[in-house]
Amino acid sequence: MTFTIRFAASDDVADLAPRLRAADVEEIRAGSGLGPAEALRRSFEFSTHVWAVRGQGDGPIALWGVGPLSLVEGKGAPWLLASDAFEVLGTDVARLSRPLLAGMRDLYPHLENHVDARNTRAARWLSWLGFTIEPAAPWGVEGRPFHRFWI
Repeated sequence: MTFTIRFAASDDVADLAPRLRAADVEEIRAGSGLGPAEALRRSFEFSTHVWAVRGQGDGPIALWGVGPLSLVEGKGAPWLLASDAFEVLGTDVARLSRPLLAGMRDLYPHLENHVDARNTRAARWLSWLGFTIEPAAPWGVEGRPFHRFWI
């Protein structure tokens, strides 16, 4: 699949929200209790940088971004939310992930967030990128097991 990456616009949020992967919707609800559209909008508004992955002539198939946790300490919170179409990009996304992570670390040298323990694929990808994945512990509004990850 051919795709492009560009800075995201607010229209991308509305286009992607109803098509989020089931794992992302579950993680959003467990972590924040929000619906997909509200969570994606808040993530977009919180972030200093948001990128969109777009397929051929389609709306966005993924948005990812980073926002400040502490400007004094150089800490940011990375995030990625995607549709099922994102899964077919596989190795292409993996190849781009490390340079994009390096760009995020130029903005925020220390990155951290939480990932739902049920989303083992995301945890493996984060580990492959070099993040430390902590043991799962209750977190979020539902108190489900989440891994804190950081680099």
